[in-house]
Amino acid sequence: MAYGFHVHSKEYVADVRGFSFVIEKDGDVYKAYKSGKGLTFEDDDASEVIQSAINSIESGIVFLKTGTYTLGSAITLNSNVYLVGEGWKTVISALDWGANPIFKMSGVENVGIENLSIIGNGSGFGIGIEGDNYDILIRRVYFKDLHRALSQGTTGTIYRLVFEGNVGIGFTSLAFLAYRLDGAEISRNYLKDGRSDGFYISGSYIKVSKNILKNFAYDVANRSAIFIHNQYVNSHTICIEGNTIELPNVTTNDRHGIVISGEASSANEVYNIVVKGNPIKGITDSAGNAIYLHAHPDNPDNVHHISVIGNPIDGATRGVCIYGCNNVTIAHNVFRRISVEGIYGLNRTNNVIAFRNLGYVTENSGVATFSGDGSTTEFKIEHGLAKAPSKYVVSPLTPDAHADKTISADDTYIIITFSTAPPSGTDNLKFSWWAEV
Repeated sequence: MAYGFHVHSKEYVADVRGFSFVIEKDGDVYKAYKSGKGLTFEDDDASEVIQSAINSIESGIVFLKTGTYTLGSAITLNSNVYLVGEGWKTVISALDWGANPIFKMSGVENVGIENLSIIGNGSGFGIGIEGDNYDILIRRVYFKDLHRALSQGTTGTIYRLVFEGNVGIGFTSLAFLAYRLDGAEISRNYLKDGRSDGFYISGSYIKVSKNILKNFAYDVANRSAIFIHNQYVNSHTICIEGNTIELPNVTTNDRHGIVISGEASSANEVYNIVVKGNPIKGITDSAGNAIYLHAHPDNPDNVHHISVIGNPIDGATRGVCIYGCNNVTIAHNVFRRISVEGIYGLNRTNNVIAFRNLGYVTENSGVATFSGDGSTTEFKIEHGLAKAPSKYVVSPLTPDAHADKTISADDTYIIITFSTAPPSGTDNLKFSWWAEV
């Protein structure tokens, strides 16, 4: 039997502790107490009580005490209202929700959800956002067994989003979907076990930092823990730093750690992206590409000015895989347990610089000294590169080294072949050399 929400005439002042409303569960009934007034709304449907409290104030905090709040319909959040729980034992229960939002935001500003749990049974978007929205805070929320934690529609922009300190486990789709962000801080979240992407993001002025993401894309090919895309807008000025990523326990090479992709649109660009200091670990050495940079096939320059710096990678098919792109820097990364290649696709990229990567040497130089014996015409310099260099220079430093010769290179050596054997002598053949993959 539904009670129907109503306003009490008697003045009963509850302990609201400075909040605009305090809501609690009392048996099978949910009760809302208003500051300075007392019991104001009650119903056996938590949705009715929470929505009534939100709608009755122009600004303030609606506080949910510990308890399980079973929703019969979605909650729409209004501007200047924060919904705050007493902790993760404040549980919003939404079962059999389909692909629909549990909390809705549309055309609002200065809105927040904090300190509560949103739990489903494999369905529902924890938070659905449509239209232009400003100054949104999602902090210390526990998301469990949902379709998605946060899902933005394809129209409108979220200006200034903070998504911080949240925990999410078990997603039947991806965890976080945003098509248009303009200013966002996505940090210190722990997300685990998603069929598709962890963060699927496009927009500008975004920092994705200090998150822990485990076992994403375990059931959907060509997805990743962090996926930057350009489906509806240019994506630019994005920093991906200090995130810890564990690739899914699969042995196919089509799951990735971090993807920077211009594939969605040949018109929109992806640029000014920094990928820095993200430990990425695979279960095996064939777990996927740790970092994947991919331009649009019809516009190979629509992904440009990308820096991949100082990422420790342990277990992957390729450390960094590149298709297309322009102006890419790959430096100071560490590659361990890589089954195919530390950096793949250098010859598919315009204006790429790769240097000082441990486990995949792309540039080396030195001085080589040999002693002629009057009969040997071929001398080899071990270059120490990950594969055969595409560029190399050998310069003679002694008179006998100036004789007529050809220079070639393979995966291991720079090979100097004289037309006529140099004369005998001790250390009479000296060369300076430089080589680059």
